[in-house]
Amino acid sequence: MERYVAMSTTQKKGVILTDLAKLEQELGIRFGPEYRELVQLLNAPEFGEWLFYPVKDMRNLKKNI
Repeated sequence: MERYVAMSTTQKKGVILTDLAKLEQELGIRFGPEYRELVQLLNAPEFGEWLFYPVKDMRNLKKNI
């Protein structure tokens, strides 16, 4: 998974597991293990034209934009 972090054009700090679990609960879903691992390493990754929405990071709400 670390190679994907290096490939991303954005390098926002990953989210903590509790914030990710809260989002899953609010949405009523469970993300796949690969996505869960990725957003814990890198929040809002970008790969070329693929842009992933950020997960709200309660540690620093200003950094989610």
